[in-house]
Amino acid sequence: MDPVNEISCDEAEELLPLVADGVLEPDDEPGLFQHLARCPDCQRSLALHDLTTLALAPNGALVPAEEREQNEVIRLPWPAALAGGVILAAAAGLIAWSLGQADEAQASDAERSEPATQVVEVTTDADGNEIIVLMRDGQRVEIRAIDRGDETVGGSEPGGPTPVGLHR
Repeated sequence: MDPVNEISCDEAEELLPLVADGVLEPDDEPGLFQHLARCPDCQRSLALHDLTTLALAPNGALVPAEEREQNEVIRLPWPAALAGGVILAAAAGLIAWSLGQADEAQASDAERSEPATQVVEVTTDADGNEIIVLMRDGQRVEIRAIDRGDETVGGSEPGGPTPVGLHR
């Protein structure tokens, strides 16, 4: 045995689960098995891995790695499988519907030609009798004077705000 090919405890520890599962053989990794022959700490660790593998084996029977199925199939009773399929289909439908709603909302926003009106500034005239409001509607700027004695607020109502100026 050549001690030059022997590996460290850290390197051996990473490979021990593969040895315990029967995946690695002495011919595959001779440096590992040389190390195991000389290191009592790694021998104990391998024994723990062997016990863990044995404890996790179904019915306590160990099956060689070559004979194990690589992909295990999970079998559900048909009512559970049907319920799962219905839930997945409903979720997919809900997602598709919500995406459609979002697209419609974006389309209707894009179709609107009038932007929302913003009140930019509110002040009073020198006498304090009228409120002067500066509003912006897209590119349109409007100044309105509202008499403090008026009860209504609106553009065309009698006694409502009187347009003072309109600018584009």
